Amino acid sequence: PVVDWRRARSWAWLLGAFAALELYNLTQAALLGARLDGPLLAREALEGLWLALLVPPFWALAARAHLQRVRGAAWLAANAALVAGFSALHALGFRVGFTLLAGAPWDGAALAAPLHPVMTLSSAYHLTLLLGAYYGVDAHRRWRARELLATRLGAQLAEARLKALQAQLHPHFLFNTLQAITALVRASPARAEAMLERLGGLLREVLDHGETPFVPLRRELAFLE
Repeated sequence: PVVDWRRARSWAWLLGAFAALELYNLTQAALLGARLDGPLLAREALEGLWLALLVPPFWALAARAHLQRVRGAAWLAANAALVAGFSALHALGFRVGFTLLAGAPWDGAALAAPLHPVMTLSSAYHLTLLLGAYYGVDAHRRWRARELLATRLGAQLAEARLKALQAQLHPHFLFNTLQAITALVRASPARAEAMLERLGGLLREVLDHGETPFVPLRRELAFLE
């Protein structure tokens, strides 16, 4: 998922973002001469909170449509239906919540009355921005995953090439060394014996540290001594 909603930090970021958005709306209203009284503050707080609570299921359905790899006109229709459905749900939930918050008697009229077009369009606008944010975050996450995968594959390829090179060098080195020792067995047995001892030490060193791609210089110098 793009966001792990089981973490408190995710909810803190979400509520903080919508609190900043509602603060911006209130600032605009104040600049236009609106009176920042209790009902207006309650209306803005309820609208932002209800929209924030709709974000997780909204993004979850967007992810499901996105993972189905819908393309073209079907993709546009699916996203338009998603925005329209949640816009109506947000407008309806806001109306019910505001009716209960105002202390008006509940008779079901809030559900039967037609939705306010301005409220619905405002919800659709914000949900469209949220949908774009989801696709942007998801695209960035997928790009990062591809980058990490490419880096990991590159490291594995380099390691495989190094092991293949080592597998080619070791037999050739051993064959050439044994050939040189064979030539010294009759001409200089002492030198041949010394070379066999050094070869044995080298092979033990390779077996002990053969999986290490790099060897410290002090270890090589100690072996030469």
